[in-house]
Amino acid sequence: MKKITLLFALIISNLSFSQEKFTYAEVTVDTGVTMKQGVFLKLSDYVIKYSDGSPDELYEKTKAWILKNFKNEEDKILLDKEGESITFQADTKEIL
Repeated sequence: MKKITLLFALIISNLSFSQEKFTYAEVTVDTGVTMKQGVFLKLSDYVIKYSDGSPDELYEKTKAWILKNFKNEEDKILLDKEGESITFQADTKEIL
C-alpha cells in the first residue's frame, strides 16, 4: 500500500510541473521606499498567443476583454496604439 501511495504521489508531482504557463525570474529590490523593497517573482514581459482573425478584430476583442475584467481605479491602459497593440497594468485576486 505504501508503494502505491508513493507512486501516486510521484505521478501527481510530475504532472503539476507541466501546468507552468509563464516563465519568471526572482528580482531583488534594495532601493527606494522600504515598503517596496524585497525579493519578488517577475513574470515574463509578454505572452504570445496565436489566434485567427484580423489585427483589428483581435485589437477590439482584447480591449473589450481588458475593460470588462479590470474595473478598479488602479487598473489602467498604459499605451493604446489603435489596431496595433495595448499595454495595460492591472491586478486581480482571481485567476482569469
